[in-house]
Amino acid sequence: MRSAYHEGAPGSYPRKGEAVSEKRRPIINNNPSNPLGFVYLLTVIGAAVYFVGVANGFWSVVLALLKSLVWPAFVVYRALELLSI
Repeated sequence: MRSAYHEGAPGSYPRKGEAVSEKRRPIINNNPSNPLGFVYLLTVIGAAVYFVGVANGFWSVVLALLKSLVWPAFVVYRALELLSI
């Protein structure tokens, strides 16, 4: 597998003591086609709808929106707790 920082490749880092050229920059891969981001967005929207539906005041709605953003952390914690890891 070829590294993005392959020696001599356009965009690779220069070796120690080598002059830095404007043409040689690191290659940055900004690939927006990751489907897991969309799945996470759907779960956040679903959690927000659920938590806001059971909220009964302004601050509980604010708390519900915050909960909808961080609920995956609680799910992972609980799963690891059940697996005794």
